[in-house]
Amino acid sequence: MSVLVELLRENYASTTVIGIGKETIDSLRGIIECESSHPEERRLDFFLIDDDGIIEKYDDLAIIKLSDVAKIVSGTDVVFVIANIDDEESFHKAEKVARGVQSAGVFLSVCIAVCVDLKKDREERIVDSLTNLVDSFFIVRNDGKEYPRELVCQIVHGIFSVYGWPNLVGLDLDYVKDVLGSGGRAYIGYSEGKAKKNSDYMQIAQEAISTKDIVEYLPKARGRLLNVTSSEDNMSVEGLNDVVMLLGKGTNSGVEYIWSGSIDKVTSNHISVYVILTRTT
Repeated sequence: MSVLVELLRENYASTTVIGIGKETIDSLRGIIECESSHPEERRLDFFLIDDDGIIEKYDDLAIIKLSDVAKIVSGTDVVFVIANIDDEESFHKAEKVARGVQSAGVFLSVCIAVCVDLKKDREERIVDSLTNLVDSFFIVRNDGKEYPRELVCQIVHGIFSVYGWPNLVGLDLDYVKDVLGSGGRAYIGYSEGKAKKNSDYMQIAQEAISTKDIVEYLPKARGRLLNVTSSEDNMSVEGLNDVVMLLGKGTNSGVEYIWSGSIDKVTSNHISVYVILTRTT
C-alpha cells in the first residue's frame, strides 16, 4: 500500500442541502450530478421548499414545507441553504429557513444567497440578518441572464469535499467549524486545470487567489480554508505543500487556516483549487 493511501482518512458527516423555491432547482441538480458520480462518498440529502404547491415532484428532491425545516434538519451535522432572493417575500423566506436551521441546533450552517438586482440597502439587510442566523454565508450576484449554477455548486463542493471525501490530512468537521463557524460573510476563489508537475499546482492555485474578492479580502481574512482536489494517482504532496505555503503567506496567530487534499476517484490528471475566506470584517 502506498504512503498516500495510508494517509487517507474518511470522515463523513451528515449533510443536508435545502433549496428555497424553483429557481434553485438547477443548482441542486448540479450538486447532485457532481456527488452522484462519487457514490461511495455521497452523504448528502436534498430538499426543496415549496409552500405554494407549484413545483412538480422530482425523483431526487424531496419537496417540503417551510414549517418542516427544523424537523428535517434535526440531528444533521451540516446544512447548506440555497436561497434565491429577488424581493421582500423571498428575503423573508430565507430568514425563516435560517431561523429553522438555527433552532435545530445544527453544528454548522452555511447559506448561499443568490441575489437578483442587488442594491446596496438590500445587501446590507441580508448581511445584517444572516450574520446572526448562520455560521457563514455567501452572496452571489445574479445578473438575470443566467442563473449562477456553477458558482453555487463550487461553494458547496469546495466545503463538502474537505470533510466528506477521503482526505490526505484526515480533517474532521471540528476543523472546518474553526474556519466557518461565526465566519460571517465569506468569499470563494476557484480554479481548475490539468496538473502533471508541481509547477502546475502553483499556476492553478495562483489563478484561484487572483480573483477580485480573494485579492481584496485575503489580507484581512481571519479564517482561510484551502482545498485541493485531485485524482489519487495525480496528488503530489510536494505540489500541495507549495500551494499551502502560497496561501499561508501573511498568516499570524490570529488567523485560523486549514487545508486539505481531497481525493477524487473519478477524474485523472486534473486538480481543482478552492480558496474560502471568512471573518473578513
